[in-house]
Amino acid sequence: NNLNHNTNPVSNYSKPQHQNPIVDSGCTLHLINNRNRFTSPTPNTNNTLIKQADGTTLEATHRGNTTMTHQTGKELTLRDGLLVPALCRDLISVKSLNEKGYSISFTPDGGEITKEGQRWYLAREDGTWVFPEAQGMAAQADVTPDAGPGDHPLKMSWQDLHERLGHVSERKLRSLEKAGLVKLTGECEVDKCEPCLLHKPRRANIPSTATHSGEVVVQVDGMPWRGGYKGQSGAITFSHRTNKMVHVYPYCNKSEATKILRDYLTYQLPRLRPKATCMQTDAGTEFISRDWVEQCRKAGLNTRHAPPSCQAMNGQVEKDQATLAESARSMLRGRNVPDKYWPLALQTAAYLKNRTPHDSLGGRLPVDVGTDETLEPRRLRTFGCAAYVQMEKGLRNGKGGQVRWKGVLVGYSPESPAWLILDPCSGRIREAYHVKFVESEPGLCKGRGGGVCQPGEATEIQVTPTTAREVQDAGATPGEERDPEQDADSRDLAPGAVQQQEGAPEMEMRSPRRSARAAAPRDLWDPSSPATDGAEKLRRERQACSNQALLAMAATVKHEAGEPRSWREAILSKDWLESMQREKDTLKSADAYVLVERDAGMRVENGIWRFRAKLDQNGEVAKLKSRYVLDGSRQWSPFGREDTYSPVAELSSIRTILACAAEKEWEVIQADFTAAYLNAKLNEPVYVQQPPGLEEGGNRTVWKLKRALYGMKQSGKLWYDELRA
Repeated sequence: NNLNHNTNPVSNYSKPQHQNPIVDSGCTLHLINNRNRFTSPTPNTNNTLIKQADGTTLEATHRGNTTMTHQTGKELTLRDGLLVPALCRDLISVKSLNEKGYSISFTPDGGEITKEGQRWYLAREDGTWVFPEAQGMAAQADVTPDAGPGDHPLKMSWQDLHERLGHVSERKLRSLEKAGLVKLTGECEVDKCEPCLLHKPRRANIPSTATHSGEVVVQVDGMPWRGGYKGQSGAITFSHRTNKMVHVYPYCNKSEATKILRDYLTYQLPRLRPKATCMQTDAGTEFISRDWVEQCRKAGLNTRHAPPSCQAMNGQVEKDQATLAESARSMLRGRNVPDKYWPLALQTAAYLKNRTPHDSLGGRLPVDVGTDETLEPRRLRTFGCAAYVQMEKGLRNGKGGQVRWKGVLVGYSPESPAWLILDPCSGRIREAYHVKFVESEPGLCKGRGGGVCQPGEATEIQVTPTTAREVQDAGATPGEERDPEQDADSRDLAPGAVQQQEGAPEMEMRSPRRSARAAAPRDLWDPSSPATDGAEKLRRERQACSNQALLAMAATVKHEAGEPRSWREAILSKDWLESMQREKDTLKSADAYVLVERDAGMRVENGIWRFRAKLDQNGEVAKLKSRYVLDGSRQWSPFGREDTYSPVAELSSIRTILACAAEKEWEVIQADFTAAYLNAKLNEPVYVQQPPGLEEGGNRTVWKLKRALYGMKQSGKLWYDELRA
């Protein structure tokens, strides 16, 4: 710890009033004799001794940074300097400046110090190079005499200094004493100060065992938010502490908390890893009810409730809710989407948060860490952008009519790879897959120049049917009564379907003779075009009434049939659940699959449940049919993209054969194959997810198909090859 420099002894004579610091090439560190020059000196605990040229030593009492002001006004910061009170003159170390990136040059008349374009000129005094300081700053630094080691200028009690500094904390008082600025006497009783106890409340530190006890915890909390498009008044957030997955469930009333928990435990929690062992909530009444605790125990979860005013115990879910709320508000304001669609924006924010890197996961995605899903960047689109949804050919207004209708992207479907599209004219949310996005164009505009009106502004609606399946209804405003018959008639109509005009002749609603599925007319005729004469006008009125009747009949039949819109709704019905189980038993008896463990490089296709209520000739439900099919629109297979053709007999050929049989009195035999495609064997391995709601095995168990499944691109070709063989 001995520092050498080649200067003459400077400690054996009295100090002058002020002299400029010497720039010394032999000094190892900066040596300062005035303590007031240091910004925050710390005691030197290394017992550093400064060895002079004559062999004597000086003691360095403190260490810190100091700033010197040049005559030109520029400041030079000297780092890691030593306070040597017995030193007569300050010394600037050339070696320390070089280590900090400074360059020093000496000339017979002076010299300069440079760094990054800044220059400090040096002067010559008595044959040495000095740093010319500003006289005002130098005089200010020399006002107070230097204090020697152990000489404390201020001595007072802990309580007096505590009150003098405005009731600061004990930690700050100890910092002042450690810096050598004060000498505190007596006992420290700052924690017993009555004004601080009454007016400075402190929360107790939460022990590490409360949140890091080795359990896999799912934190739950509620978020109040009013004015949802279906009357939602808040949302419940589930946050997995380990994989950082977040799920949001909007609600209209807090009494729905038990139902929301059931959905989360049934559909989301089983597919997350690692497996959760504890459910941690706050002390809300909806979270401490008997039903909530019983459902958690049935799922194998311990329940833990944070005490009142201890939000820090649910710190992660609190931060997640704040992040989701900020993101949702930004998405709504960014594209002028009405505030009542905040539930969709909140769920979209949670969907995107699960697919963005997380710092605590080392930059990995929560969806990669906690599930078997992978990020599909092409599916991510800008919230609130314009979305042009493709219509079915049978619902287009003739060959010259429009083929798409314009909507607004408001989210992602949780059950399929489709998007949620808002129909601005009807205010309904629809699910669509064949969509063209224009992200640079906002989906909603204040005027009608863009072809889209704001919800609630439209006074006249165009005929723009859609192929998208309606997944949510906009609902009535809170407190407004609605006609259930009117809802049943208009629930599944295309966006903007023309209503029957008042005074138009009514059409008798007869039950169909062969099938209850009323296909939409191929040419929905627009009665808005001008009529040429009275007969033409009457014909158009009858045609419009006929078109409206067909659409109403299709909506009524579908409503009466009660077909579930998703497998989540189906499993809530005992009859539909039995139908789903029968479909799975049929696939199992046909030896259509085998359970295998999912590998890292395995390509797993998506499966979809399809439901249909078969009706008899009287329009009554005769059979509930469920079918688990493969999503062929997203199928990836090297052989599934090429050989998919299979010949199909036209109806004209069948009628010709039947006519010949009737004339020749031939015997006609008709055969029907049950689950025909299941008879075709696969020649390549195809893996598909297990049917949602009827899973078995672990989270990483999938189906390896042995036979063709409905929905596959090559199923028809394989079945035709089986018949030919």
